[in-house]
Amino acid sequence: MNEAAATEGGGGGGGGGGAAPASAAAAAAPATPGAQPAAPAAPATVMGKGAAPAEWSVPEKYAVKNGEEIDWQATARKIDEGRSHLEKRFGAGDVPPTDVAGYKLALPEAHAQALAGWDLAADEKLQGFVAGAHELGFTQKQLDHVLGAYANMAVEAQGAAAVKPEQEAEKAATALREVWKDDAEFDKNVGLAFAAGQKLANKLGVPFDDFNEALGNNPMFLRLAAALAPEMHEDTPAGTQAGVAEAQDFDAQVATLRAEKDALPEKDNARRQAVQDKINALYAKRYPSQV
Repeated sequence: MNEAAATEGGGGGGGGGGAAPASAAAAAAPATPGAQPAAPAAPATVMGKGAAPAEWSVPEKYAVKNGEEIDWQATARKIDEGRSHLEKRFGAGDVPPTDVAGYKLALPEAHAQALAGWDLAADEKLQGFVAGAHELGFTQKQLDHVLGAYANMAVEAQGAAAVKPEQEAEKAATALREVWKDDAEFDKNVGLAFAAGQKLANKLGVPFDDFNEALGNNPMFLRLAAALAPEMHEDTPAGTQAGVAEAQDFDAQVATLRAEKDALPEKDNARRQAVQDKINALYAKRYPSQV
């Protein structure tokens, strides 16, 4: 009887009645085979920092499980694959500079000569673009790629603009040489066409450069202008041998100078203008009333 009472009293937790405290129950509970014991909750003290670290965790999307257990080697490989993918997309440590001044602006070496006149630092539009690129998080490598692509397009556009008039002139000359067979006849008629073109532009009240740009490579117009030119030399005495010889000499000089000018590069403005001044002087001397 006393033993039974003692047993009942012990089950009541020392006479307090009810269930044993949870901490006591947890301490008394047998450990699950193979399970790690839970780390005690450490108070927020310096001493508490010495508690065993919590078990390593991994984001669910990277966890590779073998049944209920996590395969840590496979998980580590999957995490590394994700890191490699991010490096390919965003670069390995390549970040934008702290400010716009941190970018290094330079033309690709392949186009440095063709775009030698482009001052990147003084180009306000380019500087505005670079500022926008910095706001978008461009790295130096990304900015270099964009500038390189732009340089390619600029050089191609520049080349197209420079070649197109020359190609048109060559095509027109080829067509005219089917009519004006030898060089002497070709040069003479081109000179006559030029003289007539200047007079026609003057009569129309338009700048000769605009007139020449519109019709200077039109074979049919050049043939028409060359045919009309002799009738438009009002200042030349008609029917005189001296007048004819003078007109032919004038036309030959002009044609020679025109050919010399056309052979010069488009960018060589100084030499082209010098030749044009000679042509203008010839016309001023021959047609003083038109100056």
